Amino acid sequence: MTGAEGHGIEGILGDGLESARLLLAGLADVALVVDRDGRILYTNREAPGRPMIGTTVFDHDLGVEAEVRMRAALHQVFNSGRSMQYEVEAPGANGEPARYISRWSPIHRDGEVLAALVISSDVTRASAARDDWQEVILESAAEGILGLNRDGVVMFANSAVAALLGADRDELRGHNIHDLVHGYHPAAPPHDAAECPVVLSLKRGTVERMDDDVFWRHDGTSFPVQYTASPIIDRGEQMGAVLTFSDVTERKRFEAQLQFLADHDPLTGVYNRRRFEQELTRHLTYDARYGSGGAVLALDLDNFKFVNDTYGHKAGDEVITRVARNVGGRLRETDTLGRLGGDEFAIILPEARVEEAQAVAGSIVEAVRTQAVTAGGEQIRVTASVGITTFGDRQIDGESLLVEADLAMYDAKAAGRDTFTLYTPMAVQQAQVETRLAWVGRVRAALEQGRFTLYSQPVISVATGETVHHELLLRLVDDGQIVLPGSFLASAERFGLMPAVDRWVIEQAVRLLADTDAGLKLEVNVSGESMADDALTQALDQELAATGVDPGRLIVEVIEQTAVARIDETRRFADEVKRLGCRFALDDFGAGFGSFYYLKYLPFDYLKIDGDFVQSLPVNRTDQLVVQAVADIARGLGKRTIAEFVGDDDTLALLQDCGVDLAQGYYLGRPAPAEQLAIGR
Repeated sequence: MTGAEGHGIEGILGDGLESARLLLAGLADVALVVDRDGRILYTNREAPGRPMIGTTVFDHDLGVEAEVRMRAALHQVFNSGRSMQYEVEAPGANGEPARYISRWSPIHRDGEVLAALVISSDVTRASAARDDWQEVILESAAEGILGLNRDGVVMFANSAVAALLGADRDELRGHNIHDLVHGYHPAAPPHDAAECPVVLSLKRGTVERMDDDVFWRHDGTSFPVQYTASPIIDRGEQMGAVLTFSDVTERKRFEAQLQFLADHDPLTGVYNRRRFEQELTRHLTYDARYGSGGAVLALDLDNFKFVNDTYGHKAGDEVITRVARNVGGRLRETDTLGRLGGDEFAIILPEARVEEAQAVAGSIVEAVRTQAVTAGGEQIRVTASVGITTFGDRQIDGESLLVEADLAMYDAKAAGRDTFTLYTPMAVQQAQVETRLAWVGRVRAALEQGRFTLYSQPVISVATGETVHHELLLRLVDDGQIVLPGSFLASAERFGLMPAVDRWVIEQAVRLLADTDAGLKLEVNVSGESMADDALTQALDQELAATGVDPGRLIVEVIEQTAVARIDETRRFADEVKRLGCRFALDDFGAGFGSFYYLKYLPFDYLKIDGDFVQSLPVNRTDQLVVQAVADIARGLGKRTIAEFVGDDDTLALLQDCGVDLAQGYYLGRPAPAEQLAIGR
């Protein structure tokens, strides 16, 4: 005989029997020693009138689940020599159902399993407390939690499910999950059951996630959801799945708001340049396939700068907003209106013939002319010039169409303003289109291929003649030639390339500062379009952090005309630049003399006096008075002034008499490659 056969408990435990008895007798749990047939050889809990020793563990009517678990434990202990633990429900001492955790461990001698030690703990109270705690957790969850069997039928639903689906939990149980929630978008056909992610989780035994779906309530309304279906695996067998889901209505609303802001002009609510260009490309793609044709209109307000200078930026914003509303009111639902920037708008008229486009343009010109905005008790009236071009009878891209419409718009201005003009592809105009598009292509290539470069011009102290800082000037290298910005900036601005150009300049400026002496300061100019580009200030922040450059060494300047036209944007941009620790300057100050009013709204450090007031300073009394006034105001505000285009000693002497702080010009120092600043370190 082997194992426990022929051995009683004495034979198995030998000299350790008494010690084992004492140890097991002290346990609060039930302890058994059983042989490979499940016969009880020892117990520390003999019940009166119910002898256990000599019986098997299967003789005590513990239930089917307990018997299955015990047979599995016997097999594992005696055949593989490994312990096993399980939790099971069985009758308790009082006959009531109880929960037990049983651990079966092999008793070895000479490498042979002779018996199994079984220790069973009554965990009824702990299990009930655990179940209660689990239920509290499930009921406290804001997410809907559903327990499904392997057929996808709802077996459990927490209270959040009932609230989200608008149904009683008892109504939900017994229903197939796919039929219950009908997960599909209202505008699309329903998921086939075989493609439903929840069903796939049940079929594949994999975790399936869906971030963008729709569930239906019992009242027939729908709501957006994100959900996860996770398989329930028990001893290697899939028993069902757990589905958790959340109502993402607020997230979707927020995402829609973000998308609206990304696509629309914040002042007028119409499409911004980026989205308008996307729509134009879409229409041209459609036209290339179906030959629908159409027209593009470019609209620019006449003498709008006068409105800003005379009545203030709030009145200017109101005029722009009213124009957008009135122009939009003259368009069809299928037409597209966009604000390209400042007082410039563009319109797409799908499937419009020349005559129809001209009629719309005439209606728009009239709408702008007859509108009135009241400011300070006065009525402000403006007019508009509109250029028209068509597509459908030729291959052309969106940029070319906008250039054509733009040229036609300038023809309308040349014809006296307050009118519209149709683009005609004459030789001169065609050459202008090609020239503009060529420069757009060169600017893009310069950004991609690193063909921009920077020059620097010294800015000196009027009092001492010492160099205080340098202004960085953008140049483009084209076929080995240095091209001045006057050749390409207009095209870059018109086609939205300046934010990328300005980011490049800012990054290069900070890196140059990192490679030069700590005493060097640099000044860079930023376009109006870039002020609304958060990526610019983010790039500046990142470069400053990466290089450790003192931000006070960088001066960021904006042209005064741009600042006045976009006063709110300028203030936000200047505040952010100052928050990063950089300096802020207004360039070409004085070109719009009404801009003195705006100085109190802008946190500037420098005023750069427009060169028109400096070039003839020795011979022009008016220029002398303007320069003196600017210098006095800046000094009174505790700010510094810079004079541009200084050409001789007489001008420099007058600037010193006026109290101007700094000066620059060819007479004081010509622009030179900026890398020389690092070389001379």
